[in-house]
Amino acid sequence: MKSVTKRQTKSKQSKNQNENLKVKDDNKPHKSSPIAKDVESEPTENTPLIEDEIKIHKNLIAGEYDNKLVVVLTIFALLIRLPYIHNPKQVVFDEVHFGGFANKYISRKFFMDVHPPLAKLLITFVSLIFNYDGSFPFKSIGDDIPNNVPYIQMRLLNALLGIGLVPISFYTIKALGFSSITAFVTGILVTCENSIATQSRLILLDSPLLFFTGFTLLSWAKFQQYQKRPFTSQWWKWLAFTGIGLGLVSSVKWVGLFSVATIGLCTLNNLWNILGDLHNTMKNFIKHFMARVLCLIVIPISIYMFFFYVHFKVLNQTGSGASFMSPEFETTFDNFTIPAAQLQVGYGSEITIRHVNSNGGFLHSHNSNYKTGSKQQQITCYSHRDSNNVWIVEKVGNETLKNFEPLKSGDTIRLMHKSTKRRLHSHDNEKFKPPVSQQDFQYEATGYGNPGIVDSNDHWKIEVIGAKDGDPVEAIHSKFRLVHVNNKCSLFSHSVKLPEWGFSQQEVTCGKGALKKNTVWFIESNKNKLLGPGAKKISYEKPGFFKKFVELNIVMWNVNKGLTSSHPYESHPSSWLGLRRGISFWTGKKEYVGRIYLIGNPVSWYLGSVSVLFYICFFALSHFIEQIHRKSKIFNINSLYYCKGGFLFTAYFWHYFPFFIMGRQLFIHHYLPCVYITILFGMISIETVTKQIKLVRWLVPVALTVASFISFILYSPLTYGTFMTTKHCKMLKLRSTWDWDCEYYDKNAAKLTSTSNKIK
Repeated sequence: MKSVTKRQTKSKQSKNQNENLKVKDDNKPHKSSPIAKDVESEPTENTPLIEDEIKIHKNLIAGEYDNKLVVVLTIFALLIRLPYIHNPKQVVFDEVHFGGFANKYISRKFFMDVHPPLAKLLITFVSLIFNYDGSFPFKSIGDDIPNNVPYIQMRLLNALLGIGLVPISFYTIKALGFSSITAFVTGILVTCENSIATQSRLILLDSPLLFFTGFTLLSWAKFQQYQKRPFTSQWWKWLAFTGIGLGLVSSVKWVGLFSVATIGLCTLNNLWNILGDLHNTMKNFIKHFMARVLCLIVIPISIYMFFFYVHFKVLNQTGSGASFMSPEFETTFDNFTIPAAQLQVGYGSEITIRHVNSNGGFLHSHNSNYKTGSKQQQITCYSHRDSNNVWIVEKVGNETLKNFEPLKSGDTIRLMHKSTKRRLHSHDNEKFKPPVSQQDFQYEATGYGNPGIVDSNDHWKIEVIGAKDGDPVEAIHSKFRLVHVNNKCSLFSHSVKLPEWGFSQQEVTCGKGALKKNTVWFIESNKNKLLGPGAKKISYEKPGFFKKFVELNIVMWNVNKGLTSSHPYESHPSSWLGLRRGISFWTGKKEYVGRIYLIGNPVSWYLGSVSVLFYICFFALSHFIEQIHRKSKIFNINSLYYCKGGFLFTAYFWHYFPFFIMGRQLFIHHYLPCVYITILFGMISIETVTKQIKLVRWLVPVALTVASFISFILYSPLTYGTFMTTKHCKMLKLRSTWDWDCEYYDKNAAKLTSTSNKIK
């Protein structure tokens, strides 16, 4: 045993010596390399200087100066992104919404928004640190911001996250296996991309979204470096960081789910390769699988749910968003109580009736008539509790009630509106169609008559879902349809609003063969004098966190789908790749002469667009060359570019193409994660194409750096919201579809002079 140990020790020592010799040899330039030729040519007194330049070049390629380069990039980004962040001292674009949401958090009043809460909570947290009291309403674009609002600090949060994306882009390029010079130029391009800079200088959500998207892609790229060393501390670290990134990016906007799709597809490919490796046992594969379940499913979902937990804890008061939620959800607010209702519903009961499917609006009427059709009294669905929601259950025979008589499934009833004394009514007159839904199967629902007038078109049959005729109708528990006896249509409502003369309340009709889920109602409040004080009562059951979490996410999804109205600056995804047009964020008024307009830097934007098309061609040609059994230095399916470019293309695909199937409003800022990805794509494409030619390998990155910086400076007035001349403005219009008004500047230039005189 001792002799074996000695041999092993000698073997290890010999191996270490060989490795040391190899490292020394690697540090020497090979005679066949271009560097070696430069060293060997004509030794002169300047030879030490040439050797120093070669050493710097090698270290720059190898990554010896990475941390120093990142410091330089960060300082450069600070100098580019922070100037004029105070300008304007007015509300810009969607600061109307996200500044307003900070007010809601501070007042703790529940509101509805289609985005998850993380970024909004961060903005609110910063405002509270600087003693903001939530008093400024952020009502309209261009409103002057008072001195007590820490709007600069709120914008600064997003600016710093935008700056943080710059070192992330550097380290991502390095993690993908490309050179430091490529990573450095990538950081410059990200810094000088006007669209990202504009979006990250305001109180908006896209800067956190981009930061966490970049962090997620970086973490996965770093994780891939440790595939040969599974279950080491670094392997676990970067796998866990990927999951944390997925949780954070999904908690900012649902666009973050595209990052989940990207990493999910890469994970499936990763697991497939592990499963196909014959050296791996099934036990080892299960370990890999469970590690990914923990880090890429459990961790992201836990983070996502945690921020909703915080959201619910903060917003514990009823507010404008409560009307979107179920009554059960509303009972969880500290300042909200619904009196318990009598369980048994009977004739003579005063009731309120809620629609099940469309956010629980109340069956409602008021002393106003339709402007079309029969011009009888309006019947609507109203989302707030109101005295005009109360109806009285009447027997068809007008009998005087002495004792309580329960309402049963299958009964024919009349419903009289308590305030106006009109009865719920419908008719089959084809001339009188509903004001909005005028399909053949839709009929008017109106308020008609008075206590002394009896009309058979006021008769409705109550059909309790899942019950037999004769079963009692109960408050809250019983879900039912009201079927018109004469016309055989069911009382119907949907999320369609009446015109202004109908107070923009929700339309109610009588639908024959209409969508069944829109014809279901239930009774919330119920009061009958003929029931004694000991009558059994019922109230809503308070949901726990998980039920609230699920309900809110469903409502957010439905509201998001409903954002289909047109907007002057909306755009189609097909126009984004070519930067057809941008978005006007703000135009200066009063003493301000400037405009903030979201537009990309043409250098980095079009470089990224071309690189996407190049990779598609590269992918196709590489496979074609492989099929015909030829070899190519560039078009190779085993190349680094093929592999890492595939990862970036997957990310690009999932962050872009889903928008083509969406029916909601879309804007070019939805493309910004793709802009970031295409900048990475563009730079690794350039390194792949130029790395064989020494001079071009340096010249192209330098040229891109200079061109990108100059382009940023030229377009910076649209980013910073500062003044430029009309001539300068017109020079920027590379496309006729770029629709900012250049004449505005010279027309308002006099304001600058008058303002400066006032300051003097």
